[in-house]
Amino acid sequence: FNFGAPGSIKTYIATDAAIAVSTGSLFLGQFQCRQGRVLIVQEDTIDADFQQAYLGPLIRARGIGAEDLRGHLFVAPPGGMTLGVPERVQELCRWIEAYKPDLVIVDAFYMMHDGEGFGKDLGPIMKRLKAIRGAYNCAIWVIDHDRKGKAEASSGENPIDRLWGGRQKTAAVDAIVESRPV
Repeated sequence: FNFGAPGSIKTYIATDAAIAVSTGSLFLGQFQCRQGRVLIVQEDTIDADFQQAYLGPLIRARGIGAEDLRGHLFVAPPGGMTLGVPERVQELCRWIEAYKPDLVIVDAFYMMHDGEGFGKDLGPIMKRLKAIRGAYNCAIWVIDHDRKGKAEASSGENPIDRLWGGRQKTAAVDAIVESRPV
């Protein structure tokens, strides 16, 4: 899980990871990645904006051509991916079966489930994501927003408390990272 306030470059970081893994190059300019396949499920930004604002500039900045990514980087068509709806989860599984990604990037989690984001709502969804990860042997990087208006920590506050359902989410994931606005 990677969470943070709007403007905290979560999508840029995940897109850089997608490019690094799909090309077997450096992530964030310093961490070598093994080449693999990446599926981006982008629901937070419309497709044209994602291509123009995130993917295109990062590809150009790295001097990468389309051929370098072919067969390794896939962007799922946007359209209301909801992890609580069995038909949509089956669609996600079909994409994973078709593309066989090593890494699936899900952006943004808050748009992909119903409910308030508390334990009773999140438990089944988190179990579903873990089951998908296990069934398809892929890593899943989930991007989420923190509670609006809580971007700055108050004294002694645990950052996880700024994430809706943070305790439930952290109990189900391998790692969680907070991004801060720059």
